[in-house]
Amino acid sequence: MKVILTLLSIVFTISVVSCVSSEKSEEKSWSGSMQDLSKELVDIMPYIYSQKDFYDKDNYKKIKLSISKFVQASHEVSPKQGKKFFGDDPIIQYSLRQLNNDMELAYRSFESGKLEFANDMLRQSLNTCFQCHTRANVGPEFKNLKLNLSGLRMSPLEKADVHVALRQYDKALEILKSEIVSPASYYERPFVIEKALEKYLALMIRVKKDYPKAITTLDRFNDRDSLPVYLTDKAKAWRKSLVYWNNKTLNKKDLSKLMSRSEKLQDEVSYQAGFVENLIASNLLHELISQTKSASQKAQYYHQLGEIYESLIDLGFWSLPESYYEACVKEVPKTAMAKKCFRDYERNILMGFSGSAGVFIPEDEQQKIKELRSIAY
Repeated sequence: MKVILTLLSIVFTISVVSCVSSEKSEEKSWSGSMQDLSKELVDIMPYIYSQKDFYDKDNYKKIKLSISKFVQASHEVSPKQGKKFFGDDPIIQYSLRQLNNDMELAYRSFESGKLEFANDMLRQSLNTCFQCHTRANVGPEFKNLKLNLSGLRMSPLEKADVHVALRQYDKALEILKSEIVSPASYYERPFVIEKALEKYLALMIRVKKDYPKAITTLDRFNDRDSLPVYLTDKAKAWRKSLVYWNNKTLNKKDLSKLMSRSEKLQDEVSYQAGFVENLIASNLLHELISQTKSASQKAQYYHQLGEIYESLIDLGFWSLPESYYEACVKEVPKTAMAKKCFRDYERNILMGFSGSAGVFIPEDEQQKIKELRSIAY
């Protein structure tokens, strides 16, 4: 009997050690994949933001190799690894898919001589990093990864995006804050300061969750001279919202209050006056997704996130609403909620591909709409 117990004890110990080792290996794998991706981004960065170097024939092989390495590194990041940190949130799978597609298209375009388009796609990939890395402060930060942006023709917003892509949040916030409190007239750089403020608040609310510091920065912003009335009104509304929600522990019961306050502020003040409520609600919804096992509840959260990201689209979340509407349809097929999500998905696609010349939807998108409709209906 003692021999049997001893053997069982050994087996149990080995199982526990193996499980812990597996978890550490998985975490290290996620961190390692992210680090590889960040290193490749740092290597290619000087070329992306230097027209002279990017179009220089002598750099062709170096740039092609750098893009190739970035593509390879992006494919090595597994959505399953991210699930440990983000649960069933589709943002990981969507962002990785978008990043892979953008980088592969950039590589093919560069290889075929379409350098301008390749450069645009490389810059667009940074936006994909931004929308995922501002989801929450989860995962490795690469504070010591050396990145020299001096001498590159980059706007402050672009520099901030690069640091967010590398999860160097403090450096990104420092750049954005310098724009927000700058003594320069708003009219010297219309909308740049406003965009800097929105990105700053997104990081402070969704990543740092430091409302008092954000309130202090808004106070300094509101002290600036010559701000447009519409922006002053919004900034004051954002400050009041931060004060109201500061130190509150939120749960799913607060969702309806957040959404109703957002709608009320937009009706009474101006467009995007409910910006802070939408950021806070997005944070709460992401947390709730990782906690719930109910398919119908997840679908509802997915739909609410789709609506919120439509309101936050100016931050660069262009295709994110569609990814959540799609996830909603697939979570509860053939239901009333699936049909509701499909209608919003289809509307977003049609609006996204509309222009002065009319609506042109690529064949692959048409096929995707058809497939998703069959799932919903």
